[in-house]
Amino acid sequence: MPECSEWGRVYILDFLAENVPSQFKDIDETINRVIPNLAHSNCAVVLSATKVILKYMDFVQGLDKIRSICRKIAPPLISLMGGDPEI
Repeated sequence: MPECSEWGRVYILDFLAENVPSQFKDIDETINRVIPNLAHSNCAVVLSATKVILKYMDFVQGLDKIRSICRKIAPPLISLMGGDPEI
């Protein structure tokens, strides 16, 4: 995904949000690969990455993993709240 444009990333992330993997190993790996997109400068990429992570968190096993993921999601979402009202 690093080679994709911003909108290419949004399309890929939206696709991932609609198609949840069947194996728990794939879910953990996908979440780990999506997390770096939370630091992107484009708000749409951050929101799409958040959507993927939130949908996949329903299948994450382990309270510690869920808490760790929540700690990674919170700062980007808080920074988006200081932006434009449309976001």
